[in-house]
Amino acid sequence: MYLKLDFRLIEIGFEIDALERNLKLIIDLLPQLRESNNLKFEEYCRKNRLNPGDPDWDFTRQEFNCGVELITPRFLIGSFIISIYSVFETSITEIAKLIQQTQNQKISINDLRGYFNERAEKYFDHILNFEYYRDTSFKIAIEILTEVRNAIVHANGRVEMLKEHNRQKLERWSKDNQGITFYNGYLFVEIDCARQIFNKVKLFLEDLVKRYKEWDNKQKTKS
Repeated sequence: MYLKLDFRLIEIGFEIDALERNLKLIIDLLPQLRESNNLKFEEYCRKNRLNPGDPDWDFTRQEFNCGVELITPRFLIGSFIISIYSVFETSITEIAKLIQQTQNQKISINDLRGYFNERAEKYFDHILNFEYYRDTSFKIAIEILTEVRNAIVHANGRVEMLKEHNRQKLERWSKDNQGITFYNGYLFVEIDCARQIFNKVKLFLEDLVKRYKEWDNKQKTKS
């Protein structure tokens, strides 16, 4: 008996796995950076005979901590968010095109206007008649992903450069303790927030791929 392998949309699985490995690297790296930073600070204090009672101690400590607690994590996590979104958008586009071809549908996902995820939801639900979300938590996570990604890509996370309605959404999620904060005028995404977004997007894509394969198998049995 031969095991029949299913290679359909296998690239999506590979990319999800790559994202998961990248997330683990970031999670493992951040504590190492903090430990290294603490050692450098202690060494600096010894060389300069600086102790907690000195006027410059707090300021120096803040300077050392700024890079490892804010700047480096902001860029590392921000890059990871952008990567999640890229995998999400290309995966949805690929699945949409496959269903479109099978249905001989003339309208493509790119024929619609608006933000990508808004177009995708309309396209799947109303044109392809293929359920997009089966879990409202997926929708919330992808909305957060989209807004955060757009803020990073189009404004480098600078709050003053965001459009009013985009800023209001991010501020609302910040108040709801979603792991989104603002510091010195910049958007900051905590690693736990990035992990939760990734996990939801992973489940969403895995569910969509699974349902597509089931649907595609049914179409083949009809022909």
